[in-house]
Formats: sequence, structure tokens, C-alpha cells
Amino acid sequence: MNSYEWSNFSLIVNALIWVITFLVYQYRTRYFGVGSGILLLYTIASIMAISLYNHSFRYINITLFPFLYLFFMIILASYPILSIKERGIRRIIPPNHKVFKLVCIVIIVFSFVSLPNTIISIHDNLIKIILDNSYGSEVYGKQTLAVTTKTTSQFNILAILGGMCGQVAIIFFMYCLTLEKRNRFLLCGLGISSLIGPLGSVANGGRFSLAVFIFNSTFLFVFIRRFISPSLRSKVTKIILIIGIILFIPFMAITISRNNGDYDKSIRMIGDYISQGFIHFNNYGLDAGGTREGDYTAVVFKYVTGMNPAMYYSSRLSKYSHMKLDETVFYTFVGDFTLDYGPILAFLIFLLTSLFFKRCLKIRNNEISFQQYLMFYLLMVGCLGYFQFPLGRTDGNLVIIILIMLSFLFKYSSDIDSRKTRSRY
Repeated sequence: MNSYEWSNFSLIVNALIWVITFLVYQYRTRYFGVGSGILLLYTIASIMAISLYNHSFRYINITLFPFLYLFFMIILASYPILSIKERGIRRIIPPNHKVFKLVCIVIIVFSFVSLPNTIISIHDNLIKIILDNSYGSEVYGKQTLAVTTKTTSQFNILAILGGMCGQVAIIFFMYCLTLEKRNRFLLCGLGISSLIGPLGSVANGGRFSLAVFIFNSTFLFVFIRRFISPSLRSKVTKIILIIGIILFIPFMAITISRNNGDYDKSIRMIGDYISQGFIHFNNYGLDAGGTREGDYTAVVFKYVTGMNPAMYYSSRLSKYSHMKLDETVFYTFVGDFTLDYGPILAFLIFLLTSLFFKRCLKIRNNEISFQQYLMFYLLMVGCLGYFQFPLGRTDGNLVIIILIMLSFLFKYSSDIDSRKTRSRY
């Protein structure tokens, strides 16, 4: 075999491994849950990678071992979810009502801090982005320039808290849908809070936040749909589809504007984004000429411990210019860890993380606690990083911190409730 034939052989074997894994998993579970969705996502990406390679990357040599490593790491990371029998879970144990309500109010209040700016951006930009094929690219160029040249940041605690709360609002919104008695104020407030970030991003020419929001909310709904009454489930499904279509319009408008109005190229670009991580990882994921020393996946944790990490894109680009790959392309969430720590240390991190989440997500009596629900979401978001690690950089690390803190808060409050209940008998 010449290098081109071997590359295609490796791509086909990789796709077959994912197809077989998905089919075997479905045969064993006989239920389509979050685990099924994760496997299906990477199965589709692996198949599309064959077309992408032959269309755009024929000059690159593909080998089989990096695909095997990538497959094993994704399965290892996803194992706590894949091993859960979602079909057997009867309900989410309600958290302490007062604590839950208080947390929801805090989320809504801080999320609404950025609402005025979002409304202004939508008013000034969104319609123009949809109607003008070049305007979206212009706005995106300004935002990209601001991000790529950023070297310092003013400490705006309200903006930071608002961003964090907006990203976790969807978790509480979805849970509210499972309740028999739903608080309309909380439901509407959390729903709006969930949309502020994605709408603000797309109104400024960005697509990342919107794409992540659609994926996360869709997969989360797949998980909680069994806990929602059939009539409400039907309504929510229709609403999600309508919102998804509405949000997809500016998403496509921005994509088309970046390709100078070329519709065919824009459609191909979406497919490329889904599958390019496999090819880039194959070439550079296991050897990129160095490591980023955790400056992408653990930047906040390094900062608070005084390790002086490269906090921004421009500083990372400068500090790690010797590496063969940077953040301008995708190489899956596994790639972010191997680029940060190398393949051996990344494997150890994944192994320990998998064991940690396996313990956290141990199901008892076919019920999960609210804190387990939060941890399930955290792991799910990480495993959905078919493009890059969604919980990397400053914003993503802060989401990890707030979800872990909330998990401890709800566990502590539930333990207090349990002790009070036992003391009565």
C-alpha cells in the first residue's frame, strides 16, 4: 500500500470500529440515551472524516495507532455514562427546595446582568447578519481581532458571575420541566438566562457558544425526557425544534458570510468542523513538538495556585509557537489533553477522572440525586468535545468550579434533610 491507500485504510478501520461499537452498545442497552448519542456523534464524525480526508487532506499521511488511542480515550472518558442504565432510572431525587429556589434566583439575577448588552447587540447586528452576506464576517472579524490581541483583562466580577450562571442555567431549566408543580417565574427566568449567552455570541458574529448550547441542551433533554410527562414532553420537543431552527438561521448566515456567500462551501464547512478533529489528532495529537503544560485545560487552576499560565489566546500562541498545532483548528477534547500534558499523562488523568465520575454516578435504587445530575451534565459536556475541550480556557474552567461547588452545596443540604428526617423517628 502507498501512503494514500494506507491512510484511507486507517480511516475506514477507524469508522468501522465506531460503527460496531455503537451497534453493539445499542443491542445491549436497547435504549437511546446520552451514551448512545455520544457514540453516534463520534461514529458520524469518523465516517465524515473519510470524505474530508479525500477532499481536503490527501497530502497528509494517516496512521492507525492514533485512531486507536483516540477511540480508547473517548471510551474511557465516557465510560461512567456508558455504564449507566439510563432506561432504569425512575427519577431525580428532589434537592432541598429552599436551596434550589435560592440558587435559581441567583442564577437568573446574575445572568440578566448581560441582558442589556445582548439586546443592543441583537438590535444592532442580528438582522443585518441574516440579511447581509458580508456583515456577519465583518462583525466576526472585529470580535476575533479583540480576542486574538487580548493580553490583559479588567476584573469584572459581575460579568464573570453572569457568564458562569448563564452557562449552568440550562441544567436547572431542564430539571424544572420534570417537576409536577412548576414555578413559572423560575422557568421563564432560567429559560431566558440560558439563551442570553448564545444569542449574544451569535449577534457578535460567533458560532461556538451557540453550537455548544444546542448540543448540550439537546443531549440533556435526551437524558431527562423520561422524567417529563408525555404531554409536556411533546410540547417541549416542538419548542426545542422551533428554537433550534430559529437559532440555526443566524448560525448559517454567519457561516455563509465567512465564505463570501458560497452556500456549497458553507455546508461543507459544517461537515468539516464535525470531522476535522479526527484528522488533526491523527497527525499531531500524540506528538505536536511539545506540550502546553495545562495552559488550555487547567488555566484557572494554574492561575489560582500562582503558576503564571498563559491566560489568553495571544499569549498561548506566542508561548507555544514552537508547537506544530495551535487553537485555530480542532483536534477533539482528547487532543486538548494530549497537547497539554502528552499522551501518557493525559491517559492517567483520564483514568483517574473516569474512576472519580464512576464513583460519583453510582446509581442506587434506580434514582439519582440532584448533585449526581449536575455531575452527569459536567461529564457529558466534556465528552461532547468532538471539536475541542468545551470546558477549557477561563470560562470553561469556571463552569467546572461552579458545578462542583453546587454539587457539594446540594449534597450538604440533602444530608441535613436526611438527618432531620431520621431524628423525627
